[in-house]
Amino acid sequence: MDIEYLKRIFELTTEYPLFANFYQKVIEPAHKDINEFTDITITSIDKIKAGKKVESLHFIFHSKAKDAQKSAIKALQPLSRTLKNPSDAETIEIETVDNGQKDRFFLQFQSVVVGEFGVSPSVFLSELDGCTENRIEQAIRVTRRGVQEGKLKNISGFFVEALRREFTDPKEQQAKRGQVETQKKIRIRSLENQLHDMKENYKAEINNQIRILTESNIQITIAAIEAVKEESKGYFAIKGVNTDKLTLNDFREDKILRGLVIRQIQLQNKADFEATDNLYMPQIQALERELKILKE
Repeated sequence: MDIEYLKRIFELTTEYPLFANFYQKVIEPAHKDINEFTDITITSIDKIKAGKKVESLHFIFHSKAKDAQKSAIKALQPLSRTLKNPSDAETIEIETVDNGQKDRFFLQFQSVVVGEFGVSPSVFLSELDGCTENRIEQAIRVTRRGVQEGKLKNISGFFVEALRREFTDPKEQQAKRGQVETQKKIRIRSLENQLHDMKENYKAEINNQIRILTESNIQITIAAIEAVKEESKGYFAIKGVNTDKLTLNDFREDKILRGLVIRQIQLQNKADFEATDNLYMPQIQALERELKILKE
């Protein structure tokens, strides 16, 4: 790892001009803490020189044994301690904050956010409270789009605002809207097909039940026809139809009249169709509701 890179990451670009001081005050304490509190052990740190100047450090490390890892993790787990409030003797539980996710996000994105956008490590770390991975990735995409289009004068500042205010990329949003609209149309077509098939199955089942009922009892059909004549008296008068001259075949062959008779048979014999209605109607109504919502 390049020394200048390390200093920039640690925000120590103006401190420790002498490498010996930087190594003693920064590298050695970090080396000690890593070996004590993490799941790895740094076994050696080699100084890589260009002439007499140390330009980079070469770290050799390995994973700890499982028992050693558990001990290190346990040392970093959130601690709680009990304090006494001297004024009212109430017990107050205070817990340390678990920064594991923040640290993971920092390590995951620091090469882009710090290295590419120039955001200081401390600022980036402070902005990670409550952030999600998707939110960080979105801010990175928006910032890169701005850089590509040459619109950004302050890249680091823009990224921070994009992260805070959850900026979205117009082109990305447009593409997403297009995908959503396509998926919506596909869903609508699927629902329409399901609804059509469901209604056809319901209709076929009802017709089959009506056939069985009317074949065994012709009076059911006659009673339904009489109800249609009475109910649709005004309609027949407008059309100039003499209902007394209508035959059974007229009600069978005319699509509208047949539909009215079927409806009357269902109304007059509800118990016979209850099971079929309970099976099909909730499904039909659910499909119709979802279609209505999608089409609004």
